[in-house]
Amino acid sequence: MNPDRNPSTSSINIIITGTLDYDTALALQTRERERLIQKKSGGAVIFLEHDPGVITLGRRASRGNILLAEDELEKKGYQIRFASRGGDVTVHEKGQMVAYFILPVQSKKAGFFIDSLMGMVTDSIIGHWGLKVWFDRSRPGIWIDDRKLASVGFDLTGQASMHGLALNVCNSLDGFRYINPCGLSSVSMTTLERELGRKIDVAEAIRLLSDDFRRNFET
Repeated sequence: MNPDRNPSTSSINIIITGTLDYDTALALQTRERERLIQKKSGGAVIFLEHDPGVITLGRRASRGNILLAEDELEKKGYQIRFASRGGDVTVHEKGQMVAYFILPVQSKKAGFFIDSLMGMVTDSIIGHWGLKVWFDRSRPGIWIDDRKLASVGFDLTGQASMHGLALNVCNSLDGFRYINPCGLSSVSMTTLERELGRKIDVAEAIRLLSDDFRRNFET
């Protein structure tokens, strides 16, 4: 979808890009945020998969939660980037579905904003795959039992959100061995594929969740 096709300030664009590197995706987020601030759109939700892999550090991140030197990570195929989102350290790698939310947000309703979006995501996961998941704001992420299925982190400054969600679909989880995910040394990561016990790809997850978000924003 070309986000410039619809100039309506009331519509929210659902953008599906396929695979993008982190820097290109960040530039796209920044562009959509400027369009939102300038009232050229009602916002956007961007669905994609990152390649090459990238380890991002949020505003409160500790470099000590990255367990390998940068040159070692590069040899393993991972970049390191600083992000304006909240939270600590996380990984984006091939096999994850990433959803970036560029939407209007009021600072007094930040908690409600995040809870509402993550409620849509958990409803989709439960509805499509039957997994008993929930969003935990105190340990930002989507969980199933004691296993973390998705990482969550937002930048809510300037009344326009950025960043969002990284849902583990069929990724190897290799990158998480090189960090303390979200600063938690003992966290156990999981994927949709592992929980379902069958093959599932990112394209399926993007198709189902993007359709759900499109319907939610139309009502």
